[in-house]
Amino acid sequence: MYEPFNSDDYITELKLDGIRLLLTKFVNKVRLYTRHNNEVTALLPELMK
Repeated sequence: MYEPFNSDDYITELKLDGIRLLLTKFVNKVRLYTRHNNEVTALLPELMK
């Protein structure tokens, strides 16, 4: 059995309304990607606040 991911460097949630996302941040630019590598940053502006 696998142990849950636990790190003070990351906040994780198994699923958010059925969408799995990858968040990247380089310098001050944040982007959101689906598991199929589609960028969806503009579709979820409430997450950028």
